[in-house]
Amino acid sequence: MDPLSEITDSKNDRFVAESIGPILHVDGLGPSRYDVRLDAGTRSVRAYIVCAPDSPFTVAIGKRFWADCTTRFQAFADIPVEAGRREVAVTVPDATRFILLVIPTPTQPR
Repeated sequence: MDPLSEITDSKNDRFVAESIGPILHVDGLGPSRYDVRLDAGTRSVRAYIVCAPDSPFTVAIGKRFWADCTTRFQAFADIPVEAGRREVAVTVPDATRFILLVIPTPTQPR
């Protein structure tokens, strides 16, 4: 399931807000890199990822985070960042499909 659908559903236990402006929202396959622009005032971001088949993954947005893929999304909260252009790198095996969502950390997290 797409993490954006879950975190914007007020009935979901992982609800964040009804409306979210993603910094990055992609459906990818294999290792990938994306350039993003973080607005002034952005101090931290949250990354959510779903991937399959089961395999290890790494997401890097300045700092590197890793775990094993699952069909239920995993979240990495409050990753410190500085405004400006940044690269988001996803490292997974070539045949691994993923959905990655990166949002600004909400000012009043639930």
